[in-house]
Amino acid sequence: KSKEHTSETFPACSFDLVIEDNTPDTPPEFVNCPQEIIEIANDPGECGAILDFETPEAIDDNGNPTVTQISGPENGDFINVENGTVELVFQADDGVNDPVNCTVQIKIIDSENPVISDCPPENIEFTIQEGETYPLPDYTEQVTVEDNCDTGLEPVQDPPAGTPIDEDQVVTLTATDEAGNVSNVCSFTVKINVEET
Repeated sequence: KSKEHTSETFPACSFDLVIEDNTPDTPPEFVNCPQEIIEIANDPGECGAILDFETPEAIDDNGNPTVTQISGPENGDFINVENGTVELVFQADDGVNDPVNCTVQIKIIDSENPVISDCPPENIEFTIQEGETYPLPDYTEQVTVEDNCDTGLEPVQDPPAGTPIDEDQVVTLTATDEAGNVSNVCSFTVKINVEET
């Protein structure tokens, strides 16, 4: 006998394959948030500086998080030396985790030297008798001191006024501001002519 082959039709089977990523999502991270206070020199002639600071960058495992400044002075603001250290707070948000903050501390420092002008001329002469001395005059009132931050700076004379001299003497005048910046040196010679008796 011959065998008969029969074919049967089975219903189609379909399903959805769902792959779940159970790796925990990590918060964003700032890659260049400065840890130390950033010192910025004053703008020339000003007792402060216009802020120009680059926004810190942040990274995230699911793309680029949004970084915004949420407090503190902004670029273009004038920061006075007297303000001391100011804080700028930036926030990175990836839309999933809690935002992460980066606090930047900036201090504007006075790095500009005072300027002395109207330095006395070199042709200052006094005549004394042999064996006498001459008290060195006070020249601090004859010069002008200008500074970007401090007003009313008093120059320092060396040797000081009242010092007895009996020969030619080089006199210097300098000024130092509150930040420790030292002016140019005003220097001149006081000549002493001695008359023999």
